[in-house]
Amino acid sequence: TLTGCSVPATSNSSITVNALPSVSVNSGTICEGQVFTITPSGASTYTITGGSATVSPASTNSYSITGTSAAGCVSSNTAVSTVSVFSNPTISVSSTTICSGSTATLTASGANTYTWSTASNATSITVSPSVSTGYSVNGTSTAGCIGTSQSATVTVTSAPSVAVNSSTICAGQSATLSASGVSTYSWNTGATTSTIVVSPATNTVYTVTGTLTGCAVFPNNTGTVTVKPLPTITVNSGSICEGQSFTLLATGASTYAFSSGSVVTPANTTSYSVIGTGTNGCASNSVVTTITVNPNPTLTASNGTICAGQVFTILPSGAGTYTYSSVSATVSPASTSNYSVTGTSTAGCAGTNTAVVTVSVFANPTISVSNGTICSGQVFTLNPSGANTYSYSSVNNTVNPTTTTSYSISGTSTAGCVSTSSAVATVSVFTTPTVSVNSGTICNGQSFTLT
Repeated sequence: TLTGCSVPATSNSSITVNALPSVSVNSGTICEGQVFTITPSGASTYTITGGSATVSPASTNSYSITGTSAAGCVSSNTAVSTVSVFSNPTISVSSTTICSGSTATLTASGANTYTWSTASNATSITVSPSVSTGYSVNGTSTAGCIGTSQSATVTVTSAPSVAVNSSTICAGQSATLSASGVSTYSWNTGATTSTIVVSPATNTVYTVTGTLTGCAVFPNNTGTVTVKPLPTITVNSGSICEGQSFTLLATGASTYAFSSGSVVTPANTTSYSVIGTGTNGCASNSVVTTITVNPNPTLTASNGTICAGQVFTILPSGAGTYTYSSVSATVSPASTSNYSVTGTSTAGCAGTNTAVVTVSVFANPTISVSNGTICSGQVFTLNPSGANTYSYSSVNNTVNPTTTTSYSISGTSTAGCVSTSSAVATVSVFTTPTVSVNSGTICNGQSFTLT
């Protein structure tokens, strides 16, 4: 009834009840990186967790789905779709190097089955390329997942040449020979290194054989070591006096290197070395020479004393030969005199000094003596003068001649000089008279004459 109005008629209403949809959905498997389409059924429209029916999970994942019928009824259940994700295989294969004409085996791993760029489906392939070649392989796991294609290169090494250097050395030096081009080496010296150090005495050829890993032996190659001779040098030796210089003279080379220069002034006996270099650039062995230094003599000589008229012999020492200002070593000066002496050693070295010898001359005494007179039987004393001591022909100075007699007297001075002449004293002897007297006999009271 409408307010204030009457109901004109009676109306009927019917209610339709729509069934709720029941949703179902597929599950599935994919490989890493693939896309899976969720396909639900049982409803008109669907709501999928994640928002899209196309999924690409990185790992196994479940998705829930609800549905709505065309009548707008929501499903009474939630369907779950599980997408299992299988890993793609990781394929590996190694590159290799072969010698020209050889074969290489490439082996893949990481999958169940393989597909090579050569169309082979084997795990391994054997190839023999003439030039370096790349090969690709893909693999499929047991789940059917395909890995990322991998590449391997077979490098083909052409037959290398073994290179070896030559060298030129001076005798006694070492040379280094280095071979290259292969992996192992064998020298005719027995060495197995790529480099050898040798010291041949003469020109020598060295042979090396090379082997490349996995390849055949390559032909011998040679390196020559040329040996240049060393110059043979000689150098003078000698002797000098102190303070002198000596010139070293070497022969046998082009240039020379002296340990102390070519002009030396050693203070004492010294050895020097010299090395000579020839026109070929090679240096000789060191040669040693010795310069003997003879000392300059130092002279000594003793002074002396003589009596007038005597001879003095100068006796120097310290040298081998001597030169006297007096010409001779024997002198007889009239008065005290000085003499100079120079000397030379047996090695010919002049003395460092002049020795001066003083010869003192003492006068010979002049003897005087007085004559005398005595009576027979008397004694006379000789009293000479002019000397210190005297020698008498009468043995001593007391004489008792029986007749007139002469006596010689010589004297010696305090310096030991003897008079050059004797003094003579004459002692005159006078006879002693013989007196006689008479004797007689008288009587008492008489006189007697003594005659």
